[in-house]
Amino acid sequence: MKRKTLLAAAVLTGAAMLYYGCGGSSSSSNNASAQKVAASAEASKIKGAEICVKNTNNCGRTDENGTVTLTVNSLPVTLTLKLGGITFGEVNAASPYVPINPLTLAANNDTVAQTIGALIHALAGDTSGSKDKLDFSNITIETPVNGTIVSLIKEGTPLTLTVRGEDGDHTVTVDASNGTVSFDNETVSYSHDSTYWQAKELLMKLVSFAQKYDGKTIRFSDDNSTCVLIYNPEFYTNPDKMPLFKFTNCSDPDNNDNTWEIVEIDNSSSSPCSSSSPCLKVTDEDNVTTYIDCVNVEAGRLEYLYSEDGSPIYGYATVVSSSEEESGTSSGGYSSGYSSEEESGTSSGGYSSGYSSEEESGTSSGGYSSGYSSE
Repeated sequence: MKRKTLLAAAVLTGAAMLYYGCGGSSSSSNNASAQKVAASAEASKIKGAEICVKNTNNCGRTDENGTVTLTVNSLPVTLTLKLGGITFGEVNAASPYVPINPLTLAANNDTVAQTIGALIHALAGDTSGSKDKLDFSNITIETPVNGTIVSLIKEGTPLTLTVRGEDGDHTVTVDASNGTVSFDNETVSYSHDSTYWQAKELLMKLVSFAQKYDGKTIRFSDDNSTCVLIYNPEFYTNPDKMPLFKFTNCSDPDNNDNTWEIVEIDNSSSSPCSSSSPCLKVTDEDNVTTYIDCVNVEAGRLEYLYSEDGSPIYGYATVVSSSEEESGTSSGGYSSGYSSEEESGTSSGGYSSGYSSEEESGTSSGGYSSGYSSE
């Protein structure tokens, strides 16, 4: 079987596996050396938000794509989101890519996430709740109460906020009895979709997986074949044209240089994924489709589903251990084949990755485009 897109998904139906910690135990990792953390702030893409490591002056402002990169000593850390000068909420950052959105701010509480999403749009002056980008660069927000906005929403505290922008002052309110958000007495129309945000977090986990296991051998359970994964940080520079990663040095030569081209949500009636569960549909350069809904970064495991001759094939992909590689059961050093970048440096592990200039400059952690329709 020629594997066009190797990493895909276990299907979720009903009360199948839990989204968090799928495919084995997962734990946070402390890294002794400094590392970069890329945060993506969204209700839609949020420009001009301030992201900080909690209780420090280590801060940065989000760009046009709602992203910012901070350098931290170790993970996990807590990141705070500030909008218009006030502390809006916080999230835990346990991996190099951190989604900050209504669902993660609400700790996966859909009711709270609905109010948070509507409020972020209202504070940016968007009563439709549908703008693709929200700009907080020239907005100042005043609140008479203490505490983060998210914590006050969770407590059911009614809120009245003054928003000062280039077009004057506005009043934004949150009705604690039903979570309704208003901008100058106009109700904000915002529709929260938890599956959408969970799938976006799943993509972040997939990027973290690719980054962590760059240059590692991956084994696939359905046919016991192996390939070496090559992470592509240029995915962030030009996501419409750059694959997230590709495979090389495969035990089955037909699988060499397969790449991930398109990543999107599929909640259609024909999808094998449950409409209530996060799932990514992946299409490769040959228009072959697979599905992914489980990424366990710490366990080094992905679970997948694809079709061969009309029959579903289920399996999982795991990172080959060092002992397996040392024993010669997996193949070793290789050249990535991204020749246009090779002069910029050679990465560790005995191969030329062709990506090192992006990683050193930090440009690899910008905004990403996943093909989701609401973006």
